[in-house]
Amino acid sequence: MTFNTFIRSIIAGIFIIISGYCYGVIRILSKGTLDTFYPAAKWWAQSILSICKVKLSCTISAEAPQQAIYIANHVSLADTPIMISILPEKTRIMYKSELDNAPGIGIVLRRSPYIAVHRKSVRKAALSIVEARNAIQNGDSIMLFPEGTWSEKPGDLLPFKLGAFSLSKNENIPIIPMVIVGTENIIHKDSIFIHSGTVHVTIYPAMYPQLFDKAETMREACRNIIQNELQQHYT
Repeated sequence: MTFNTFIRSIIAGIFIIISGYCYGVIRILSKGTLDTFYPAAKWWAQSILSICKVKLSCTISAEAPQQAIYIANHVSLADTPIMISILPEKTRIMYKSELDNAPGIGIVLRRSPYIAVHRKSVRKAALSIVEARNAIQNGDSIMLFPEGTWSEKPGDLLPFKLGAFSLSKNENIPIIPMVIVGTENIIHKDSIFIHSGTVHVTIYPAMYPQLFDKAETMREACRNIIQNELQQHYT
């Protein structure tokens, strides 16, 4: 780790903590309104990338529908700010509930429209799916990492959980597969330091549920798209 990486990480960490607590105070004073959350979240994510000199590029294969379930591979802590910076407003990200206790960012997440997933409780995990379904019915989009956790190494892809694809079939909402490449070099596994570098996101055309006979078939098709793209970059 270089000295510049250390300094940038410290500055980014201070920014995350201070901005998090400031947002919490603003939410309290504004009596809970979410009107400013999405643009503020996008500004926050893009600011972190700027502070840490992370360059982001996107390849978009087709115009996205107004509402969708976005899915992507997951290999780093950096994946989430990358997603926040590029996803349209009113996209509710599903995240692991352990982040609710993180300094600064925890208070933001607890007061955000994002959806906490409690992986250690079957009942609470089921409630997260219900919340996601309600969000879709209210016109919001959803973003999640269908592996449920980080891959062991870049290019690997864990089995996909069925939740996103069942939601797609049940609510008749398309899924948009995305492939993230490069975040493993921005925040290394088991590290909190943020390195400069380049991240590329490929956004594929929407996959419509009526084209698949069941959720399992849709899951396999989406996973194959992401796996094939990863193999091009890492083999």
